[in-house]
Amino acid sequence: MGKVRKTSYIEIRKRKRIVQEKPTLGQKALIIFKREVQQASFQQIADECGLSVYGVIGICQKKEEIRFALANGANPNRKTTKVNLQFPQIDEQCLKFLKMAREKRIPVRPVFLMNVATFVASTLAIADFRCSWGWYDKFCGRHNVNLKQLHGEESSTDLIALEQWLTVDLPALLELIHPENIWNCDETGIWWRNAGTKSLVFGNKQDKGIKIAKDRITVHISVSGGGRKLPLWIINTSAQPRSFERNAVFNINSDDYGFNYSYNKTAWMTTVIFEEYLDWLNALMVKEERHILLLVDNFSGHNVASRPNIELRFLPPNCTAIAQPCDAGIIKCLKDEYKKFLYKRVFTNMQHVSNVESFVKGLTIFDAVDWLVEAWKLVKPSTIVNCFHKCKIVDELWMDVPVEEPSETELIQISQFAENVVGFDDDVS
Repeated sequence: MGKVRKTSYIEIRKRKRIVQEKPTLGQKALIIFKREVQQASFQQIADECGLSVYGVIGICQKKEEIRFALANGANPNRKTTKVNLQFPQIDEQCLKFLKMAREKRIPVRPVFLMNVATFVASTLAIADFRCSWGWYDKFCGRHNVNLKQLHGEESSTDLIALEQWLTVDLPALLELIHPENIWNCDETGIWWRNAGTKSLVFGNKQDKGIKIAKDRITVHISVSGGGRKLPLWIINTSAQPRSFERNAVFNINSDDYGFNYSYNKTAWMTTVIFEEYLDWLNALMVKEERHILLLVDNFSGHNVASRPNIELRFLPPNCTAIAQPCDAGIIKCLKDEYKKFLYKRVFTNMQHVSNVESFVKGLTIFDAVDWLVEAWKLVKPSTIVNCFHKCKIVDELWMDVPVEEPSETELIQISQFAENVVGFDDDVS
């Protein structure tokens, strides 16, 4: 029987080198640290990292290049110091925009960064650029940019009550009334000076957040299974805000101003205000010779009598996150559109803003209501119908919803927004 050849230590190390992945920038920085600070030899580092001695020497020779890449926001998990970019000018301008916004603690969401990239491409006449989510992901990877929280109702759903509603109660209602005559109303709080608590940031460490403004109003919305929406009902703490007077807004009603207005010391929905809303809605339904079923949650302020043309029906407790159309995406869509108007104001004035906290203090309730009215116009009938369908109230197979194309005014506003946003080329070092 022949001798069994022993595997030498050098051969084992060579095998390790074969399977060793190429070190990342962060690992290369650690190798440089071991060499310069800990005074480790090339051989010691090679043994610890499973690299060849020549590989370690090569990394140390490129220490300035590696340090420069990391100092300029390169992702430590990247394996190369240089990336061949197809559109380096776009990356450069987007980085300037993001740095300026974060220096002033303005939250930046992915969609706004992508808007900037698209406008830069059009300004530079780069016809081949397409701002996809793939580009966004790669941009974030190249520059170590992450979406962070700056500093639930569904989990508490009563499943038994929900099953009863979806399988028994709701089908019985749908046999008696057409979905177009099924309405849903709900309230939501709007922190109208809040610029947000999520933002793209450089690196993985927790970035400084912003002080959240506590100014709140309540917005009451009404929608139907046919995609119809009624004017917003705004609830504030002041009978006649000064900003309304400065803009000559008096005796508010939906016919003149596109929204209804109530007030109390807490800016909350109350039984008195809900009664006022029902009387207004009933008068509208009488005028249209329409009888409707109005779905509401079991909030105590909703516990009032039905009206001649309105039958109130309460949704099962703790099920509104799944059973109520307004909570299925309509309210979120309204708030998202509102945030666009808020961010547009912030970004168009970004060069003159020291920080976002001081800027939002200059906003008025008139600004907020004006943006809410315009945001409500942008909530599409198709969105409303889809939310009713999600709650099993509307069958999307037969419900015909017209497709809304952006108006010429909306397209002009988008263009002006982009032009104002990317006016920072020479203002960031």
